[in-house]
This record gives sequence, C-alpha cells and structure tokens, in this order.
Amino acid sequence: MREANSEVASFRVSCWKSLSATLERALSDNMNSLLEPGMLVRNPAEPEWGLGQVQSNINGKLTVNFENMGKMTLESAKITLLQERNV
Repeated sequence: MREANSEVASFRVSCWKSLSATLERALSDNMNSLLEPGMLVRNPAEPEWGLGQVQSNINGKLTVNFENMGKMTLESAKITLLQERNV
C-alpha cells in the first residue's frame, strides 16, 4: 500500500511541476504582450544587460535595445521583462 501512495504522490508532484511551468510561460507571454515600443524594461534574470527600450513587439517576438547588450530579439514566451517606471 505504501508503494501505491508513493507513486500517487510522485505523480502529483510531476503534474504540479508541469502545470507550474506551463502557467509561468503563459503569464510571461501575456505580460510581455502589454509592452509597446518606447517602453523601458529590464530583464530580472540578466541585470547586467542594463536598461532596455522596446523597439517592437510582434507575434511573440520582442526587439529590445539594451544598454549593455545592444539590440536583441527575444521570444516573449521564454523571457519575462519588467517595465521600468522610475527612470
């Protein structure tokens, strides 16, 4: 009986991790869809990139010109950018 409970618990954890990753990608893509050209953003996962200015946001592709990385084209579903409001 313990083995069955362990398998069920393991299955639940696996499902939860998969669902969490899917939701994280969906929320990230949805938040990035609000970004418009001219907005200032930062990538919290890569703070050394510096401040960036959105150049375009078309079909899930963001083009952002970062201070320390130059112009980059990013897949919206794979990155979360935060709007910088205090500049």
